[in-house]
Amino acid sequence: MSNRKAPIKRPDDSTIVAALQKANGIVTGAAIALGCSRQTLHRWISESDSLKDECDSAREQLIDIAESALLKKIKKGDIAAIIFCLKTQGRNRGYSERHEINLS
Repeated sequence: MSNRKAPIKRPDDSTIVAALQKANGIVTGAAIALGCSRQTLHRWISESDSLKDECDSAREQLIDIAESALLKKIKKGDIAAIIFCLKTQGRNRGYSERHEINLS
């Protein structure tokens, strides 16, 4: 007797896209919604340029949401948010703990 599960039938692209969008591009969440493993969903995405694009788009939307939340925190004076922003976006103005020296 084998412990192997029968392979899951691949849903159509629109079903996969809907799951990716609902999970904000987080593959584990989308895989759970689709009833498959994360590895299976990664394989399906890698086999389709349109699914790759949709996954990337959903992840970009998630980053937009995170940036909006960060901006709200900055406007409220949250010190950790302000420091994070300066270290990542203000590096060219010297807000960095690490300074690189170019010897050439």
